[in-house]
Amino acid sequence: MRRTLFTLAVLTSALLPSIAAHADTIDDFVFTGTGSIITFSLPVSPTDIFVIPNNGGFATGTDVTINGVTTDVGLQFLPGGILGGGVAFNPPLDFTMNGPVLYSGTPADPTFLTGTFEMFSFTAPTFRYELTITPESPAPVPEPGTCLLLATGLLGLLLFTTRRHRITQL
Repeated sequence: MRRTLFTLAVLTSALLPSIAAHADTIDDFVFTGTGSIITFSLPVSPTDIFVIPNNGGFATGTDVTINGVTTDVGLQFLPGGILGGGVAFNPPLDFTMNGPVLYSGTPADPTFLTGTFEMFSFTAPTFRYELTITPESPAPVPEPGTCLLLATGLLGLLLFTTRRHRITQL
């Protein structure tokens, strides 16, 4: 019985397809300049977006914190062109920070770039910001195969000790 159980456990753990653990990666955005700090976080490849047909960018919404005050803001990521790339903060903020394009891929399937970017405003030339986009470090997620192997080993130990306990009682 013990050999059968052990063989079954080994075959199950060896033949079970490894299911890749998946944790969505988040990018943190931090604008600093002109006495303000603006922060927000978005997925590296956002899916909850609206592609803007007339300019080729995309829009999404998120909570934005400005100097410690959080508000829900619509963000529009600009695709480049005459005015360059950048971010437009829609109501209630209503200002645009121009600079490089902040994503790769298409507006329908964007992936944010990481690094530090110089941003400015055409309407207020004194508004100069530095934008830093950094990937958030996700917590490590154990692989399901590892958890199954651990559970199988614990079950085997439990069965072994109970069988041994029964033998010593006889």
